[in-house]
Amino acid sequence: MGFRFRNLVPEWFQARAFRVDPSPMRSVVEDLQLQLAVEFLEWRDVMSSVTTRIVPALSLQALNDEVKSAEGDVTMLEYEAGLLGRECLLRMRVAGVRKVRSPASSAVDKPESKRSQ
Repeated sequence: MGFRFRNLVPEWFQARAFRVDPSPMRSVVEDLQLQLAVEFLEWRDVMSSVTTRIVPALSLQALNDEVKSAEGDVTMLEYEAGLLGRECLLRMRVAGVRKVRSPASSAVDKPESKRSQ
């Protein structure tokens, strides 16, 4: 028995181009193919420099546990810092970003509400 494909939208697979010169279409398609090839090569270069890290399934529980500082901020784990990479952390430090992060709903340094909720 074979595989049978039922085309529900036949218009998608039909091209209607009246009096179109094939040479400009060919050049546009060639330009697009060239741009896609260059994009592929650039992505391959980027991905070749990315380091991968395989984590055993048993340590996933430890990775998801949040460590809170005395102020209640959730600190970045060494594993997370390792994923970002040393260069990224140095840039963040130069930009003034702290190594600890605070959740958006943190109540530290917020004035108390005048209305009771």
